[in-house]
Order: sequence, then structure tokens, then C-alpha cells
Amino acid sequence: MPHIKNNAELQNAITYAKEYVSAGTANMIPLRVGEATQTIDTERAAVKLYWEAYETIGCPAINTWDDLIDVLKQMKEVYPENDKGDPTYGARLFANDGSYFYSIYNWYVVNGVDVNDLPYFVECNAVTESFDYILDDDSLYKEGLKFFNKMYREGLVDPDSMTSTRAQQQAMVTAGAALAGWAGAPGWEQYGYYPVYIGESVSLRNETGYPFGSSGYLAISAATENVEACLKLLDMFANPDDLITISCGPKGELWDVDDSGKGYVTDKGYRYWTHGDTVKIKGEEFVLFNTQYLLNTGAMTSYGIPWSVGGCWELVEYNASTDLFASWKETYPGYSGFREMLLDKDQFVNEPFHANASQFAAETDDARKLIMNAAKAEIVTASWKMIYAKTDAEFEQLWDAAVAKCEEAGIKAVYEWRVAELEKAMTTRDEFLK
Repeated sequence: MPHIKNNAELQNAITYAKEYVSAGTANMIPLRVGEATQTIDTERAAVKLYWEAYETIGCPAINTWDDLIDVLKQMKEVYPENDKGDPTYGARLFANDGSYFYSIYNWYVVNGVDVNDLPYFVECNAVTESFDYILDDDSLYKEGLKFFNKMYREGLVDPDSMTSTRAQQQAMVTAGAALAGWAGAPGWEQYGYYPVYIGESVSLRNETGYPFGSSGYLAISAATENVEACLKLLDMFANPDDLITISCGPKGELWDVDDSGKGYVTDKGYRYWTHGDTVKIKGEEFVLFNTQYLLNTGAMTSYGIPWSVGGCWELVEYNASTDLFASWKETYPGYSGFREMLLDKDQFVNEPFHANASQFAAETDDARKLIMNAAKAEIVTASWKMIYAKTDAEFEQLWDAAVAKCEEAGIKAVYEWRVAELEKAMTTRDEFLK
């Protein structure tokens, strides 16, 4: 397997899997090792407004979160409903939660906080480089709930959010019935939503790559009848030049190589990736073979482009070349995209202090999981009530009651255990990566 053997990142990831995952036996190989492709914006780590309505009110500057609420109110005045008659809202939240109150996601990542340890009630703040407790009275969690409560009292939160599903709200966002996208129902550029600059925000998007993999492992069954074929397949999954063919079709169709050897996206590829055109290759419809490989999407081919052509800058620029994006660039002159602007203003954390440390942390035992589940159920219910609170006094009463019940369940001890584990894990990570 020459491509696996000669890839230092993969060899490092295999060593990690052997020492920390598979009890000293190298019987698994990690998936999606290395860097992902970089995009022109920051994906979900942004507040994206329905740009046509924002443009109608003159694209006023937004320096604070209160400014954002004022802007959303103005947008609703000029754009109260979409062309189907659906009312527009500044936030269309939904009730589908995983291991934490998911509607808080965007608030966190545009304030520089990683959400992955919220199940432990830990705010991993990449700005202050600290592990904070979400139930502290000055926590960003409480501040975020206050923000959505202000929006609700201004008529900007869909009153049916608590009983809506993610699919329902995403459909409303896609249909232009939202003034901004949030959490799992974000506004994407193809539906008219573009990121807005907020003066006091700091976006967080981990771009450090995944030196230990990011989406599981592959293993060969002991019962396989053709080990050699399995090994060849694994090595293909470690070869960017094979991966571009597997995932993007053969050279000369959706992508090609110019006289200098540089890869590019063809006109057929542009139509396929940006407009969803049906493409036939040798008489058969091309269907994306969408699986996970050993290399992450940023691994470069010998043609000078990533194997995942969706990360090719030419394609990204093509996706962004719309009248609305032209308006965006007029609003923020001198920048080719949102990511570039935030980096220039030092308001983008793309290498958080705790990146990849959790993979060295101890597993949570069943007793702590029971506490986490009980506390999560309590805080999620209370969070909805706080968003819908009619007065500040009601909000504070609900907050105090939720804190008391969660701490009675034992969540503070879980938080303290997790922070200690993360701190130890960062030391182990640093020693491993020396």
C-alpha cells in the first residue's frame, strides 16, 4: 500500500488509532485524515441575512447584537412575507436537539465558542482560551438566551419554533421566509443569504485539519476472502488522483487539466455542481459516489487542485458570482469573501487552542451520562421558556430555577471532571504531535 505507507499524516493517524483507540493493535485505519478544503466564507460560523431585504434598507452597519435586532426589525418592515405569503422572521428556530440545545449553535460560533463540549455544560471559549461553565451568571449561554428573548419580544422569533422541526424550518428559510438563518436551518448563498459583519463578533471555525481523522475508521473483516483486493481499495482511498476520479468523474468531463498541468472545472462541471444539471458520461448518468475516504477533502492531487473539486477556488468563485454577491462586495469593499475579511480584522479563530484534544480525553462513564441526560432535558425545556419569557423578571426566575435543578442533578461535578480531562488531553495531544 504505497500511498498509505508514504503518507506521513496517515502513518501518524494509524499510530494514534493503535495507541489510543484499538488497545495497542493496528486493526483500524482512520477516515478523513488531514486538512479540509477552505471556502470563501465561514459556512455556519456567521449570521447570514436575506440580502435582498438587507440591501433594500441600505445595508446599515451592524456593530453590536442590539444593532442586529434593529436591522432585522427594519428588514421585516420592508419584507414582511415571502412571495408565497409566509411571514418572515429574524429567527426560525426548531425543536430538534441532539446532545444540547441546538438553537444556541450559531450564537456560540459567532462568539468564538466551540459547541462540542456543551453536553458537559462546558463552553470552550477560543477567544479567552478558557473552559467556562454555561450555568455561570455571566455565561455566553445565558447571554445568548437573552438575545433570542429580545428578538422574541420584538416579534422576530417564529412563535411556533418550539413545535417546529428542522426540516420544516429549513424549508421556510430556503423559501425566503426568514430574515436570517440560524443553527441547523442556516441561510445559504444559493437561496439569497449572505454573511453580515458584526463588529463585536468573533467567528470560530476549526481549520486546523484532522491529524487523527474525523469520521470513524475502516477495518478489513477477518472473514474476507480477498485481502489483497481490500488492501488495494484502501490504498486507492489514500491516493488523491484516484479520489478525484471516484468522486468527480473521469478527467475531461466535469474537470480537466490545462496545458500547464493545472486542474480546472469544466463548463459541464460548473453546470453540474452549481445548477444540478444531469450529466451523462459515456451514455450513463453521473451520480456522485459519496462515501468517506482515508484523506480529507483538502488533499491535493498532482493536478494542483483538491480531489474534492467542490473546494476548487475556481468553482467557489463561480458559485459566488451573483448580483447579490456583487452587492456584498460593494458593502465590504476590498474583500473577496467573508473569511478573508474576518481574518484581516482579526475576528476569526481558525486554530482554537483545544483543537483535537478531545480525542485524547477519557470516555464518559454511564453514571455521568445519566446526569448529563437529566440536566440536558432540564436546560432545554427551560431555554425555550426563557426565549418566550415576557419580562426580564420572568426570565431571571426561570434561569435561577434551571440552574438549581441542573446542579441538584450533579452537572457541576461533570463539568469539572470534563475540564480536567480536556486540560490533560491537551498536554497529551501536544506530546503526541511533537
